[in-house]
Amino acid sequence: MTSQVTTAQLAKRITQNITHDNAGRVALFHFIKNTCRGDEEVTTQFINDFFAECLLLPSWQEKRVELYKDIKELLYQFQINLDQLWDLQKMQLVMLQSAQNLYSAVKFHEAKLNKESTTFRVIPDGEHRMVVLRKNPDGNFIVRTYGNTAYIQGKDVVPVKYDQELVYGPTLELCMGVTQSIRLSAHTQIRFEISENSIIAQTLSGFAFRQSQIVELKYLSDFTPLFFHLKKLEKFYVYRASDPFYMELIQNIDRALQGSGPASRKTLEEAQIIFDQVFPDDKVLYMKLKELAKLVALSPRDLQG
Repeated sequence: MTSQVTTAQLAKRITQNITHDNAGRVALFHFIKNTCRGDEEVTTQFINDFFAECLLLPSWQEKRVELYKDIKELLYQFQINLDQLWDLQKMQLVMLQSAQNLYSAVKFHEAKLNKESTTFRVIPDGEHRMVVLRKNPDGNFIVRTYGNTAYIQGKDVVPVKYDQELVYGPTLELCMGVTQSIRLSAHTQIRFEISENSIIAQTLSGFAFRQSQIVELKYLSDFTPLFFHLKKLEKFYVYRASDPFYMELIQNIDRALQGSGPASRKTLEEAQIIFDQVFPDDKVLYMKLKELAKLVALSPRDLQG
């Protein structure tokens, strides 16, 4: 017989029963505190989702057996059916080194999730990452990215989990009232939600999903790491000629090419940063920066096409 346990009850139990050896429980506590919207029922699927988030991190990949034992011991204190719980002791992780293998694994996995009449595309982002663009029947778009961490399930190779998810409306504007998530690095993710009047952005860091920063913004561009990372991802599915940020950048460079002096130098320095961090493969931008560098008598160093 099983009983219903909520995330609040589980978090309370963790605080009452924890030692320095319970790194898994510390991570679960902060995962509940910083990612749950309200009080939820603790199910096997909820714990597996937590495991999946952990397995995206190199530190937990190496210590997945300790993680499994720590969390399973905690769950035994409640009458929760653990039949479908991932057995991390037996799970075989693989790092897919072939872009084609990763593409096939992600495409097969997303197709299995496609229970409605949705359409999707898988777009390679280098050798070890894939971007998935899914269109829902309501016209909204879901963008997910996958790294190359997967596990063996029978004859299949299955991605552990997407590591970023964004939800857009039909006109490719980020939806309001939805938790959006991006990952700046393996151990740093930003979760943000847009409302009519502001944007709340929460940064989670480390293996324990601790909140390291929370800010209220008026515009996404007010938080440069978030904004630049978002724009770098959007280049895969937003037409640049329709992107106000990109078009303003080109217009600023064109104006700077008509003049010289400190203003042109400042434009070059700012545009160079954006080129490096957001549009490193943009040939039009590269040529304009090269031309501007000559104008202000700077060596076009670090410009790479």
